[in-house]
Amino acid sequence: MMILVGKIISGAGRGRGLGFPTLNLNISDLDIKHGVYAVKADGNLAVMNWGPQPTFDSDKPVIEVHLLDFEGDFEGAELQVEILEFIREVRHFENAEALHEQIAKDIVSARHAYERLS
Repeated sequence: MMILVGKIISGAGRGRGLGFPTLNLNISDLDIKHGVYAVKADGNLAVMNWGPQPTFDSDKPVIEVHLLDFEGDFEGAELQVEILEFIREVRHFENAEALHEQIAKDIVSARHAYERLS
């Protein structure tokens, strides 16, 4: 099991625009495979994307965490993330709608992973 701790920083706001607001962490290098993960963030079930954002033509690796069943603002705070399970590799989507549909599936996968591991 791996635990990350990083300061929350401002992102581009794309996740919020897709209906899945994310917390972006200032960690720029991780020794794990790029992809989507089921995680717990400060005790909350979440999904995390680590890597480039090919749908938005960005090669720069970023860490974005979407907390499930949570409303609030963490900006400027630190976030502790416990990686539970790898869900899928990073990939390019043709448009925002296709990405939205995949994120919804990733959330279902994260919930199933959490149930299995609890």
